[in-house]
Amino acid sequence: MTNLMKSIRHEMNQYGPRLRSGHYGVAGYTTGIVPIDYQTIHSIHCDFESGVVTDIRLYPVGAAMERRDYNGESIDITDPVKEYLCNNLTWAEMLSAIEAIVKEYAE
Repeated sequence: MTNLMKSIRHEMNQYGPRLRSGHYGVAGYTTGIVPIDYQTIHSIHCDFESGVVTDIRLYPVGAAMERRDYNGESIDITDPVKEYLCNNLTWAEMLSAIEAIVKEYAE
């Protein structure tokens, strides 16, 4: 496992349990019983520095975004997470897709 993948896994630890248990979702796509604190994802961004991901920020719909994310100064990793939430990717496939996006950005 590369340092990049380790950093992605480390940063996703804070969101993983809530993503897997259905507390976040995609607009127009829900399955089963929706928790009372359910939030729809607007976007997810990360920072890349010295070969590793240093921070991942998840923004629900209606949340204020940091200026760097709004202005496109960070890496947008929203699509793989939305695909995961729509059951099109497994957790491991989602992490690999995030890694590919970050690698593309780094080049």
